[in-house]
Amino acid sequence: MRPIRITGGRVLTEGSLTEGDVLLRDGRIALGTAADAASFDARGLLVLPGIVDLHGDAFERQLQPRPGIGFPIDLALEDTERQLLACGI
Repeated sequence: MRPIRITGGRVLTEGSLTEGDVLLRDGRIALGTAADAASFDARGLLVLPGIVDLHGDAFERQLQPRPGIGFPIDLALEDTERQLLACGI
């Protein structure tokens, strides 16, 4: 698989935010560059390698997708788990 380079963002490394590039290669996160990498511009963004933000208000849509329409919580949780797994979480 082709490596991916995230450029121009503020990267969280060892407890501080610094300008730099992040390289994703062979399922690993590293700092640096690679000539054959696909590049994504992250200027103005935070790059937080390894951090997954599990907070979200999207679960409310699983319970009540439209006003007046509700789903049982066990069904809503099952659907949420499937979506998280599909996203690699």
